[in-house]
Amino acid sequence: MFLGSATAAGAMAYLGGRRAASADAGSDSPGPDPAARERRARDAILAAETETQEHYDTLRAELINHLSPVIVIQNDDQGGLYTLVHNGEQESLHPVSEIFELAKSIAHVPLGSYSIVAPYLSHRLPDLPGSARLDQHDVDMVAFKGPGAKGRVGPLRDFGTTLTTARQQLGSADLPRRLEAASGRILDGALGFIDESVERGHFDMESFENFAGPLRGVRPRRGGPQVRRRSSRRPRGSRSASGSAEDRRSTRITCSEFPPHSLDVKHLIRVGITR
Repeated sequence: MFLGSATAAGAMAYLGGRRAASADAGSDSPGPDPAARERRARDAILAAETETQEHYDTLRAELINHLSPVIVIQNDDQGGLYTLVHNGEQESLHPVSEIFELAKSIAHVPLGSYSIVAPYLSHRLPDLPGSARLDQHDVDMVAFKGPGAKGRVGPLRDFGTTLTTARQQLGSADLPRRLEAASGRILDGALGFIDESVERGHFDMESFENFAGPLRGVRPRRGGPQVRRRSSRRPRGSRSASGSAEDRRSTRITCSEFPPHSLDVKHLIRVGITR
């Protein structure tokens, strides 16, 4: 564990500068003041950490000259920048396919929709599956504008315009068939939710759950507002985003399989959307 930590630290650029030593521990004379004795004792203990950090900094500074080969991974929105350090030379690339970004973009659509409506939600805790996990204080903080505030429809309508363009172009993006089918379902659901919300002039957690719930396998509540699924006429010659009935029964890629901030290559391989 210690060797691995030192190697990882040495792989990053060493910025230089040793940590400043702790303040003088003071005189060793016993003295009558209990507080002073306690301070000297604690300073003596902290001195061990000060010297440990100094030796660790020295190790990092020297180790970087002996690391070869090593791969340094810097996380980013493109799946990570991988840098190979070998024999004093560096080579960097993004090895993750663009499919990663495309899948993540669609998978985040429910999150984007929720980010728009959240400030305008009611402060009342909804009676929905999983609502027992909600905390009233959290709801109060997120719904900081409330349902009566103005300006709630414009951003949602603008987001709908962006999603409409993505939906219209989906068939020309040359995506794997299963990813295209899943993307179509997510976009259609989001556009139906947006159309319904704009028409009603307001939105609530129940209408959002009726849109997002089925994407992760949760059935919408009976009697609640139902979100229409917007159909999309596709250009002639483009592939169908929905696939055959057999494909829909045997293939299921939902938002739960692409959770925000946790989509990676393993997810793509697991659901079989890589070519």
